[in-house]
Amino acid sequence: KYLNRKSTPMINRKYWKGLVGVDLAFWSCSSPTSSAVLSFLQEVQLSRSGSPIVVLREVEKAGKSLGWGHKPKTIRIIGRDLIRDLVVPTVDPSGESLIISPKDFERIKDASHVLTKEERAAQEATLKAEREAILAAVNERKKSMQLKEILRKKNEKLNDLEEEAKERAQYLLERAANLRMEQEEEIKALSEIVLEAKCHAIRDAQILEKKQIEKEMSEEQMRLARMMEVERQKANKMQDELEQKRKEELYRGRRYMMEQIEKNNELHAIRSEQRDQEAQEMLDYLERLQFEDERVSQRNGQDLDEEKTPSSGYSCICRLQH
Repeated sequence: KYLNRKSTPMINRKYWKGLVGVDLAFWSCSSPTSSAVLSFLQEVQLSRSGSPIVVLREVEKAGKSLGWGHKPKTIRIIGRDLIRDLVVPTVDPSGESLIISPKDFERIKDASHVLTKEERAAQEATLKAEREAILAAVNERKKSMQLKEILRKKNEKLNDLEEEAKERAQYLLERAANLRMEQEEEIKALSEIVLEAKCHAIRDAQILEKKQIEKEMSEEQMRLARMMEVERQKANKMQDELEQKRKEELYRGRRYMMEQIEKNNELHAIRSEQRDQEAQEMLDYLERLQFEDERVSQRNGQDLDEEKTPSSGYSCICRLQH
């Protein structure tokens, strides 16, 4: 793809260096290749010269032998929608094709195969089982060898030096065991002392915590008692104020009623006095009328009128008095 371009191609070095087993003799193109591309490809092959399937050749010689200098034969196909130029396939004229052995081919094939997750897990399990079997066999053989060595040492007779060394070792072992027992007893005693100290410390802490809780509870009760006393005093004060207001309202009500009674009495007295005065005025008026009637009757000398007039005036006076 890159070599078919006339200009200098943009080569991805990581891609080209990743190619293994590239035979430069098979690179061919229809256009002239720049020297930069050829030198880079030669560098790739030289850097991978350790591969067993790489055949190093001179690039320019291989190119001349393959006929890179001339254009390949093409056939033009004209269709309804497009025109295409097809390159006529040619056989490699050099005859230097790369041939590898079946073993190398299988190795490359196995290396190119990507294991799945299940295959990888099965392979790891197989390897693990093989390692465990090998370790078990090694341990079994080691135990059998140790058992044989112990039996050999038991059956073998000891000389004087070995017997003395054995007795000394036995003595040292017994002394070490006794010292260990003493140390264990001392350690046990120290552990009991430490445990007892911890128990006392925990008990003291619990007692202190209990006292602290009791103190806090008493303080809380005192605080609640003070709050209740304050609330009680507030309630008493409010009750006293309400009682005082009620008394004041009652006093004002009584005073207002007395004032209304006095006003009503005064008004009643005034009205009574007015009625008496009006009645007196009416009586005076009637007396004057009676007096006038008498004078008229005396003038006219009519006895009948004189008898009727006093009776009518007397009835009016009685009604007014009532």
